[in-house]
Amino acid sequence: MLTENKFSKYLIYAIGEIILVVIGILIALQINNQNEFRKDRDKEQIFLNKLKSNLDTDKVAYQSIIKKHHEFGKSIDTLIKILKNEISVNPKIFIKNVRAVYDMSQFTVTKTAFDNLLGSGSLDIISNNSLAEQILLYYREVEKLDKGIDNVFFVQSMENITPYMLTNFDSRNFETSYENLKEDSFFYNSISMKRGLINQQRKYYENQIYKIGEIIEFINLELKK
Repeated sequence: MLTENKFSKYLIYAIGEIILVVIGILIALQINNQNEFRKDRDKEQIFLNKLKSNLDTDKVAYQSIIKKHHEFGKSIDTLIKILKNEISVNPKIFIKNVRAVYDMSQFTVTKTAFDNLLGSGSLDIISNNSLAEQILLYYREVEKLDKGIDNVFFVQSMENITPYMLTNFDSRNFETSYENLKEDSFFYNSISMKRGLINQQRKYYENQIYKIGEIIEFINLELKK
């Protein structure tokens, strides 16, 4: 009986030691997980702040191009009215507005934060899945714009209209140049197309600005957590 009692005590003692070790391991794991969570959270907040700065830069760029192209649009409207004899021909006004045929501004995305995150393979650092999805959708739309409306706008302005104007328009010989342009359907169709592209581009850019606002609002909520 004494032997059995001693064995029981040792068994209880051993079980108690095992329980204490297990509890110690669990506490250590919990502390380690909390530390890792804090590190990830710190990294996430650094990324979100940098992303927010990039998006603010994009927003300013979109707004700037919308403003410039709005002025281009008004100039093209004036040219169209002149060509349609809705307003009288004034060489100075025509030459001033014809610059809109050449000019264009291209959007260049600022995405150093996003590229760095993708490059490091740490996209999962964004804890909010809805926010991560919005960010991905925004940059996918940027790619679509670059290959779509922005590319069409560039080709139309720089590769089609500009070479044509350099060949067919000379401000030093305005009367002849103007008559040539007026009789050429290519010129009228080209500037009309550019006017339409300006309208389409503005709608896309305004939609991107709206998305930026939504993402930044989302980011601000995450940063307050």
